[in-house]
Formats: sequence, structure tokens, C-alpha cells
Amino acid sequence: MDGFFTLLHDKTAPTKGAFSQARYKLQAVFFQDWNQCLLAEWYALNTNRMKRWKGFQLCAMDGTTVLLPDRASIGEEFGCHFNQAGPFALAQVMVCYDLLNGFCLQSNIAGAHADELSVALSWINHLPDNALTLYDRGYASFALIYLHTYFQQDFLIRCQANFNEAVRRFINSNQQTVMATFSATSASHQRLQQLGLPSDQQATVEVRLVKVKLPNGETEVLITSLHDEVEFPSALFKQLYCFRWGVETYYDRLKNQLQIEVFSGHKPQAIYQEFYAMIFLTNLRALLIEDCQAELARANRNRKYEPHRRSESNQL
Repeated sequence: MDGFFTLLHDKTAPTKGAFSQARYKLQAVFFQDWNQCLLAEWYALNTNRMKRWKGFQLCAMDGTTVLLPDRASIGEEFGCHFNQAGPFALAQVMVCYDLLNGFCLQSNIAGAHADELSVALSWINHLPDNALTLYDRGYASFALIYLHTYFQQDFLIRCQANFNEAVRRFINSNQQTVMATFSATSASHQRLQQLGLPSDQQATVEVRLVKVKLPNGETEVLITSLHDEVEFPSALFKQLYCFRWGVETYYDRLKNQLQIEVFSGHKPQAIYQEFYAMIFLTNLRALLIEDCQAELARANRNRKYEPHRRSESNQL
């Protein structure tokens, strides 16, 4: 703080106590709104420059846990987990991430026992119009597929081998891809009703199932809304699903480079403030990297060989 206030015409920095009192007057929603303003302006100004996959804006939803300061008020707010050393405060974090452009579109921090699928369901109607959203197998459910279909949003979901009878039959067949019909389950209908989301107990959805062979010989099954086998042949899906790894590297940057688990405040409001401020910072970082890459491209356009490019995670 001393360095920051010195830049403001040699003004004296406030004391730690004064700063701590003042910070709690700022609501965490400020950083959420600020983030949405940044995203809205960037996407509006860069429609022709943004990176896409076959016209789609590739997104991924995923969650992780964040270790919180050991304070009673924080444990009461977010809940605790237990190990051999006793209870420890933990938060459940969820993001929707633009895989090719490097921006966090949605974020949420909640209690340790929060339901990731419910958060994902509530975000589907807020996805970009041309989004193709990738999910790991923990999100596979009729409710998720139904809402994507209802809101006309495309998806690709990895599922477990015993997801339902149609998937089990497909795995035991010799086919590489098939169309299948899924029927609503009572659990999915109940979940959607509880969340106040569109639901139809008699609903069915048409999906495409695709097999992907892993290097270890195992077979994974992907569920997708991309039905056209000519435009989207089965061979495309292994590489397409690998794009989902981008959200994992995003969490790696949050935890290991930006150290999101190192909180300066020890009250619940400070946790919300610092989390949403950090999400804004990651998007500002992505914006700076994007501008730097454009400048580097201009500088290198007349060179015979392109200079060695470091990985994205090491550029700043």
C-alpha cells in the first residue's frame, strides 16, 4: 500500500486497520459487475478476431475446491471438511471458461458441499449464442442434456459406461457412433423443478453417442448435440474433447501462479471480494496477453523464422 499511495502524488497510505475497515464497505458484486463489463466490451469489439472451432465458441464448465483461512466465521459460512487433523474450511468453486480465448465467462464460490451440477444448470441459458460447451463425466445427466436442448445450446459430455441402457448397448456394439433417445428421469425432473427451471416429466431428447479410444486401450463415450456425421465425423471428437483441458490449466494458474488460496482477509466477505477480484484479474491478464500476441505477430511478420513461443502459462 505504501508504494501504491506514493504514486498518488506522495499521499500517505492508510493504516492497516483503516484499510481493513474500509474494504468491507465494498460489496463483492462490484467485481462481478466489473468483470461482466470487461467481457461485454471485449466480445463486442472483437467479433471478427475471437478464436472459434468450426464457428463455435468453445466453453467448458468445471469445478474445484479452494482451501480457506482457518477462522470460525468462515467455517460457518462455507462449511468444513474433515481429515485426521480435524476440520478445515473449504469452498466449492465453479467456472465457465472460454477455452480458445482464455476468458472466464461465469464464476461462483459457494459452500464446501455445494452442488456443481445445479450451478451448471442455472448457467446454460446465459451461454453465448454460438457456444459449444464441454463437460467431464461428473456432469452427465438427463437434466443437463434436456436444458441444453431446450435452450438450443450445443454440448459435448463425457459419460460413464453405465450412464443408462442406451449407452451400455452402444459400448457393447461394434458401432463407432449412433443416434439415441434418452427419456426423462424422475430425479432430473425433480432437480429442475427445485431450481425453478423448465421441466417436462415426459420429455425425450435425441443425442449422438461417439466412441473414443484412449491410448491405454479403454473406450470412452461422448454424448453430443452435433448430429451431422458428415460435418462432424467421429474422428474429430477425441481432439475436440481434449480442448476441455484448458479449464484445468486455468485452475492451475489460479492456484499456483496467482495463489488464490492466499487470502488477505479473514472474514467471509473478504473471501467473496478476493475471489471475484481474482477472476477479474485473470480476464485482465488474458486481455493483456491477447494484445501482446497481436503486437508480436506484427513485429515478426517479415521474419523468415518465427521466434520460439513460450507456453501461454509463462507469458506473464
